Amino acid sequence: MRVCSHCGEDCPADANWCEACGTDLDAAVQPPKHPCVSCNAPAVEVTNDGWCQVCGTKQPAPEDHVVADHGWFAIVSDRGRVHRSNEDAGAVAARSTGVAVVVCDGVSSTDESQHASQNAVRTIIGRIETARSTGVDQAIVQAAADAQTEILRVTSRPTAEPPSCTMVTVVADVVGTQADVCVGWLGDSRAYWVADGMATQLTRDHSWAVEQQDLGELDQATIEADKRAHSITRWLGADSHDVTPELKALQFELPGTLVVCSDGLWNYAPTETDMHDLVVAGGSDELALTRAERLVAFANSQGGHDNITVAVAYLKPQPAS
Repeated sequence: MRVCSHCGEDCPADANWCEACGTDLDAAVQPPKHPCVSCNAPAVEVTNDGWCQVCGTKQPAPEDHVVADHGWFAIVSDRGRVHRSNEDAGAVAARSTGVAVVVCDGVSSTDESQHASQNAVRTIIGRIETARSTGVDQAIVQAAADAQTEILRVTSRPTAEPPSCTMVTVVADVVGTQADVCVGWLGDSRAYWVADGMATQLTRDHSWAVEQQDLGELDQATIEADKRAHSITRWLGADSHDVTPELKALQFELPGTLVVCSDGLWNYAPTETDMHDLVVAGGSDELALTRAERLVAFANSQGGHDNITVAVAYLKPQPAS
């Protein structure tokens, strides 16, 4: 039995959330505090939500910079320079013949969006990392549906802005000298294939700007200047009208690099040419983790106005058996 520190309600021992008030039971346990990383003020001056009362610096939290390194593939998720918390989440996992990647970006205007993205990522990666190669597309669809169910459990409190997030899911399997890539997405997190001197965007943003481009009634400058330009039109969350991801199946000659990211990166490298030049700038010998960290550092150097998540996977031909 667990006891919610927020409302005192008894909860099952395996519960992650309090059914009475919606509190994250794991997050509710405060880690030991340390002196301020900026001014070295004593720990007593650091509030429970991580702010120094002396200099105003936000103290690092475990989710502020998350790294998973698997050698030939890796992922980095970072809070950025402006946001108070990291509402992005991501995961990578090895498959028997390739790699599975998922990136979710919590919608900042919604309540508890970080929990939406975290729950979605955990649910999706668990389903797609072992999906059969012949049924990856349906596995992605089912994973999104399962993630939606988990997001609906994030809070039991009525809210005008229920927890929501984008998602992009990629499964890449190597078959000889080719990569079979299946992509599913909702929102404006993106996937790219980088090879042969170019980057190919595998996703197409579900956004107001793209909808207007399709209608052809406004010129590009007018679209980009509109405050609605980056508003997403599809997502995971209680107020979503459709949580079935858009799917795309592709084949690529190997070798190549898969890059999956939230808009915290691609907003600073919006075109395929921009993304290609940014990805390859570190040279061909750059490790996957080094490359992901460099892309995150680039976004932060440009202002870091959003959370940033970047996954990088190097895919190479497999020798004939």
